[in-house]
Amino acid sequence: MIPDIKGKHFRLNDKQWEYLAKKFKIDGIPSYVLVDKDGSYRLRNDLRDHDLLCKTLAEKSQSE
Repeated sequence: MIPDIKGKHFRLNDKQWEYLAKKFKIDGIPSYVLVDKDGSYRLRNDLRDHDLLCKTLAEKSQSE
């Protein structure tokens, strides 16, 4: 399936996945984490809604 899904994809081993899931409090896949230029981050699974994702990213880029 991955070749048919746009974007960057990384294969993780169990240890890497466990680290990321705990750090970002991932509750499912797909999960979306917004990372600001200052390195701060927030889990934003409401962005599973594609229209909201596009709107949020557009607003972020306009405010910077």
